[in-house]
Amino acid sequence: MKRNLTTNRLVNLTLVVVFAFLAAEAYYLFTNGRFIGQKRVEQTFTAENVLPPTDPEPPANLPYDQYQVARQLIQMKRDLKNGEWLAGSGAKSGWIMATAEGQFCDTCTITNNAGRIRSASQYYIKLPAWQLNPQPYHHTGLTESKFHMEGGQAYVRKWINDKVIQKSYGQHFTIRQVDEPVKFRYNTKENCVMIPVSSAAKNICNIILMVIGVSLIVCIFYLVGAFLKFIIDVSKGLTFTTQNVNRLKLIAFSLLSYPLITLLLVGLSRLIFSNYFTDDLMLNPSIWSGLWPLLIAGTVFLLLFKAFKQGQTLKLENDLTV
Repeated sequence: MKRNLTTNRLVNLTLVVVFAFLAAEAYYLFTNGRFIGQKRVEQTFTAENVLPPTDPEPPANLPYDQYQVARQLIQMKRDLKNGEWLAGSGAKSGWIMATAEGQFCDTCTITNNAGRIRSASQYYIKLPAWQLNPQPYHHTGLTESKFHMEGGQAYVRKWINDKVIQKSYGQHFTIRQVDEPVKFRYNTKENCVMIPVSSAAKNICNIILMVIGVSLIVCIFYLVGAFLKFIIDVSKGLTFTTQNVNRLKLIAFSLLSYPLITLLLVGLSRLIFSNYFTDDLMLNPSIWSGLWPLLIAGTVFLLLFKAFKQGQTLKLENDLTV
């Protein structure tokens, strides 16, 4: 039997999907990803092969001012090695994508200053939604995974499981620290992945991102204008009109579609740059803080749309009766 997708069914289906998504995310946050009835397994570990620090520490006996200057110089050298110092201009489109430019100098010493550093420019596509997984194996009390570059090669310093022994209380791991080569770059200031590209590719992405940004601004102003017209019509007593119903529908589906499109494009970016991705990367949990308000606002406007649609139907029936 063929069924028509009426407005009520479309709204109800959308509400079910949104609430299911919100419930799944809330469950994951409160249960830390464990299934119902799944017990937490106790884990202990023994750390072996601890690598030396990637950068030297200033002498602890230095006066405070000199100590801070020494730390700044060491950080400057590290930023230059990682290719993220003196960042140039770029464009950004929310959590989806951004561009950046940095200076790279693997041979600079801490005695250099900004005026004497000569380095090459590096161009990147930034993926703000993806970050380095601080603890891939969830062992507490260990130093977090760290990105660094040496000799032009990018590495992720992390802990890996070498051996697992089953104990009566749970599991005991023998772990070691390694520097694993990777293809991606990393912005330690913004905590996001960077893909090295050419200057031409960065400029093309800048144009695309600026067009997207302008389009989003136009859409935002259009939606704000539609909402203001809705408020004005309601204040004049023109409540259940076709224009108001269509405005609520437009606002509702626009607010709901933005988070879904964002997540879709974020997933697509991982597929496009799959050669650069490793198990060391994860989705930034902060992405949800920007999408939750839009989902909730979209749900509210969707309920308003459903209510006004029903009110319009009742009004038409009353007009026909009279």
